[in-house]
Parts: sequence; structure tokens; C-alpha cells
Amino acid sequence: MEAHNAAVAEERRNFLPYGATPHKYFETSNMAAWGEYTTALRAVANLSASSQSPSNSENSYSPSVQHQLVEDMENKIPYRYDAYVEPAASPSSSSAHKGPQWPLHGSAGLVLDIDGVVYRSHRLIPGADTAIRKLSTLRIPFVFMTNSGHKSEADKAEELSALLGCDIRANQVLLAHSPMRLLAPEYGEERVLVVGAPRCANIAREYGFRRAISVQQYQCEHPEMVPFKKWGNLKRAAPGTVPFPAIGAILQMSDPEDAFNDIQTVLDVLLAPGGQVGPYVSGAQTTPYFAAADDLLWATEAPLPRLGQGAFREMLASVYESVTGQGMQLQQYGKPRAIAYAFAEKRLREVSAALGWDPNQFRSIFMIGDNIESDIVGANAAGGLWTSVHVLSGIGRAPAARRTLSIDDYELEWIESCVPKTPHYVAPTLDHFVRELLAFPEAALLQSKAPYHGKPNPVDLHGAYNFRE
Repeated sequence: MEAHNAAVAEERRNFLPYGATPHKYFETSNMAAWGEYTTALRAVANLSASSQSPSNSENSYSPSVQHQLVEDMENKIPYRYDAYVEPAASPSSSSAHKGPQWPLHGSAGLVLDIDGVVYRSHRLIPGADTAIRKLSTLRIPFVFMTNSGHKSEADKAEELSALLGCDIRANQVLLAHSPMRLLAPEYGEERVLVVGAPRCANIAREYGFRRAISVQQYQCEHPEMVPFKKWGNLKRAAPGTVPFPAIGAILQMSDPEDAFNDIQTVLDVLLAPGGQVGPYVSGAQTTPYFAAADDLLWATEAPLPRLGQGAFREMLASVYESVTGQGMQLQQYGKPRAIAYAFAEKRLREVSAALGWDPNQFRSIFMIGDNIESDIVGANAAGGLWTSVHVLSGIGRAPAARRTLSIDDYELEWIESCVPKTPHYVAPTLDHFVRELLAFPEAALLQSKAPYHGKPNPVDLHGAYNFRE
């Protein structure tokens, strides 16, 4: 880990700004499909080769047909299914004549990123609403998984329902902090400090952290801790009049709204023996820190990507090490961590069961995202049923320096060194992919997915996150 961080420091000395130069992780020749018809061409060509003669190939198409296919890549293939068809009990049953049924019905589900896939800066990406309504109509199970954390699952579901024009339920939304509810049995009765938007303390209480307090409220009770804070209309206690409580844990649930003062406050708690701020500091970190997401960048309508929760983590960890000479310990949630994908798979199975499918019949889970570092790498790391799908409607991969590792972060070290960053499939937008998913054979969609035979993920989900299947 020390060698990794030393290498990161060396790279940063000569690093160009994150928007300055392109950075390619993969070539189009390594992708399962670019656009819409590359995969279809291969499948048709292979079928022709096996059924007609060994000389048949993609080159056997006439120039006019090839020209037409190239033009079609700029368009969208039609949706193959218009309505849900009840599976036939037998080939002779009446439902067998009502229309075709998607072959993967009941055995496949989708996990959708939101920013850069559904919308950018809350402006709908063309076709995303059509794709999601089609999934709902066809009773294909799907959930949303985002590294955002400013809202509750119910509020986010309500927002998406209004935007997409269909009913999205709270259990179909996974936020970066959703798996943190698994910590409630351990910290539910302790005072926990919640970093992020003030409303996140209410979300923490909904999760079972009954004594959660926002970092803003903590500062209002102890204004002497943040001499540079702009208070505005906030009411604050007189300095030194409120006793400092013992903080049992710190939960970073979203991007902080006042990063400088929040770093100062969190640093004080981390240095305090047992999390109770006073005139003495501990020789080691005694208060656990749980961070909901670690995205360094995220997509908006700004010319360059914006800094995310991962940037706050980098700043806090750097200050902590500068003050103490030691690395900061933290437990990380959100994509690309294994806990996010395990929790999403469990939730997707619940949604599938509610639709009447047998969740034990799952054989494919498609992760659709725009961010190579979180969405794609996370799905590749999860392996098994997961297939990574990269859509080109969002951030993609903004060039950025390598990340530093917090102390004992063996999972990120494993992700950095072992997990491939090449997506299994590529499509321009979510709408393109859903059309292809419904039209192409399963073998074509999965043709570039190879099994992983390297070192296993070192994280123990039960021991580290209290996660149970």
C-alpha cells in the first residue's frame, strides 16, 4: 500500500489537469458492439457461415447492404416487443398464439445508473424514458443504483416517476448510503455524526440510527469549532455551553455543503478519544468512519466533470495524515465496491419476485452505466451474473490521476491491480441498449464476457458490512 501511494504521488507530480488529455482504456476492437449492428452482423455472418458455406463472412454482404447497415448504426432498431405476453403453459395453450415472448423473461434483470444514463443535470437523456417504460410494460425487473445520496429512496423514486412518466417504487432505488442501514443494529443507539446535506440525518434515523445528528447541527451546538463558518439564518448556541457528546461513528452520506468546516469538525472527532472532543487527542483513530461513495468526478452540463464525494474523502484523508502522520481508516460504500453490487442484486431479486418471477432463475444482470471507474469496474469485479454495459451519454472516463488508498483498503487495492476496465458491451444510450437487449440473442450480448480467474476480492461482506444473502 505504501508503494502504491508513493507511485501515485510520483504520477501526480507530472499530471495534467483532468480535462486536458484523453485517456483510453480500451479500443473499439475489444468491445462486444459499437453502436447497434456490429454484433448483429457477426451473428448473422456466423449463422450464414455454418448454414451455407465456409467462405461466408461479413464481407459476403453486398456493398449496398453494407452501406445500409452503416446508415442504420446512426438510427435505432425498433423495439421487438410491444406488450407483455404471459408465458405459455404448453405450446398448444392459447397464450402461445398471442405473440412472441422475450426469451430471457424471468431470468434477466437490469441495474441502471442515473446520472449520465437517465439524465444529465436533471435533463432527460433522449430515449431514456421510452426505454424504462418499455421495461415496465414488459415486466422486466430493474432497479436504479446511484452514488448520489442527497435524498431518501422514496424521494428519489418520486422524482424519477415524475421525470419518466411511470411508477417507480422506493425499493427500485438504491442510493450510495442504502446499505448503511445494515450498520443500524450496531450503532442504532449510539450518537452518530452524519456528514452531507442536513436532511441526511433524517434518512439515517429512518435507517435505524435513532440518535443521528447532522454535522451542521453539531456545529450549531459547538460554534467555537468552526470560526470561519458563515452562519446565515442558522441558530447557534453560545460557545462552550453545550457538552460534547461521544460520537460512536461518522457516516458520510452525501457531498458536504461546507467542505472546509466539515473537514475541521470531522477531524476533531476523529482525533478525540472515543469520539468525545476535548483538550486531549488519541494516539490512534478510535471513531469509525463510513463513506457512502467514492466517485472523484461526476457528469453535469458544465464543460468539465464536477468533484464528487471521493474528492472530499481525498481532502479529509490528506489533512488527517498531515496532522497525525498516519493514514485514515474508513469503510467505503457505493460503486464500485462489492457491497453495492451485492445489495443491488439482493434488491433486484426482491423486485423480480414481486413481479411474479422466480429470483432463483436469474442468470444475467446487466449493469448499465456511463462511468468506467465505478459502474463498469464494479460490475466486472462482481463477476458471476453481472455483465457491464457502458453507455456513451455521460461522463465516460474523464482523465484523472490515480487514487490514493486509505489504510487497510485492500479491496480498492485489488480493484486497482486486478479488475479489468473494459466493458462487456457498449451502446450509445440506454434506449439503444434496451432495444438491442430485446432484439439480439443472448449469446451475442455476452460474447465478450470472459470468466475471471485471478485473485478473489479480499473483502468479507458479512464481517465488514453485516451483509447476509
